[in-house]
Amino acid sequence: MVVGYLADTAVRPLPCLLSTEPASWRALVEKTRRTESALRVYAGFPVDDLRRELALAGPAFETVFDPTGAGDPTGPSGSAVLHVGFPERDGLRSLRLRYRTDVLSAECAARIAGYHLTALAQIVADPDAEHRRQRLLSADETRFQLH
Repeated sequence: MVVGYLADTAVRPLPCLLSTEPASWRALVEKTRRTESALRVYAGFPVDDLRRELALAGPAFETVFDPTGAGDPTGPSGSAVLHVGFPERDGLRSLRLRYRTDVLSAECAARIAGYHLTALAQIVADPDAEHRRQRLLSADETRFQLH
């Protein structure tokens, strides 16, 4: 999957390719950390210029990951549907989702936030569990899918 990674709130997000191949939560987090570290080198890279030069149409990604939660969703990455961030306040991190209301409803955004919180709880509970065997859906959503 491709998400926008906001390495610097003053520039546009960079496209970040992430894989969800079967592995443990720990391996997934470590791989993501390595990808993030490698991507930071390109902060400020003129992605829009390259997309124009290659004649690529459409958005490069619809979700932006903003590790600090300080980015402005109406700023350089304003066309993204969803911004996910983890701002720090008083030494504590929280999950912040900001979204385009012309695309997502408050109910849908709340479900997405729930999936993130469930994944984080599963990572903490058993970092060595294979993430593909875990469920992020609520019991009600699972029942709905089975019908």
